[in-house]
Amino acid sequence: MRSLLPLLAALPGTHAFVPSQTCPQPGLSCPAPGYVNTCCTNTPGGQFALTQFWNSDPRQGPRNPGYIGPATSWTIHGMWPDHCDGTFDSVCDCARSGDCSSRNRKCGRETCNRDYSSVTRVLERFGKQELLEYMRTYWRGINGDENLWQHEWSKHGTCVSTLEPKCYANYEPAREVVDYFDKAVQLFKNVSTYEWLAQANIVPSTTKTYTLNEILAALTSPRGVKPVVGCQGGELREVWFHFHTKGSMQAGEFVAIDPDFSGAGPNPGAGRCPHSGIRYLPKEVGGYDAVPAGALGSEEVDAVPALALQVVEDL
Repeated sequence: MRSLLPLLAALPGTHAFVPSQTCPQPGLSCPAPGYVNTCCTNTPGGQFALTQFWNSDPRQGPRNPGYIGPATSWTIHGMWPDHCDGTFDSVCDCARSGDCSSRNRKCGRETCNRDYSSVTRVLERFGKQELLEYMRTYWRGINGDENLWQHEWSKHGTCVSTLEPKCYANYEPAREVVDYFDKAVQLFKNVSTYEWLAQANIVPSTTKTYTLNEILAALTSPRGVKPVVGCQGGELREVWFHFHTKGSMQAGEFVAIDPDFSGAGPNPGAGRCPHSGIRYLPKEVGGYDAVPAGALGSEEVDAVPALALQVVEDL
């Protein structure tokens, strides 16, 4: 039977992923194999972390007070391709980074590719308005949504080996950006953090507190593997769910796993939680006064992200 791959690649406006190579029976991305086709298996970033925020106080994000998201849902932080031992690479391709800011210390401004500098424009160009609207609700950034999206793509998305342009038979510039955010949203929709906690009677409250074991048990039971939870000042603020991939990030299977931090130490970055007395505060949705942009001095603005654990964006 004649292959349909060349035909699909030639059709204008066809955005379905068409792999450039045949990948028979790809194995799991971890443990890392000795030799592997990097278009068939994600390597060396084979341990994916889907990370989520719980931010309750809109006053901690004066640039974007709506960053806390819906009252009954966690929000997406990012999707990170860590190595199999918990270490990681970052900003792996300056030509596809798009982060032209001073915080991108790996790439000079002369290497900045403006085709990648706006995730919003990329998604709109590929007709992904529904995905964009979902992200505007569930993928919020304390300094602006686009700011967070660009950071996550530049720092983490460029390190997913199967998203490299050579892996597409029908490659269009910045197409891999769409696939990165689309897959992260798909995974997020399948990890119902708020509901899983609520089923264990762990609900936001200004008076109740919870133990670490209670929280871990509630989030372990539905998947059969442990998450990583992060706290700030005794308040539950972040959850990481981990996966290996079987095949490419775009079309392969994500397999839930217990995370391996053997190369990075226990629970790096997420923030240790106490064994008991953990607060899970309700979100203050509405009823607040947004601080106008520019109302704070530069030192105050620079200090704001550290208050809401969004400082973890810099991991």
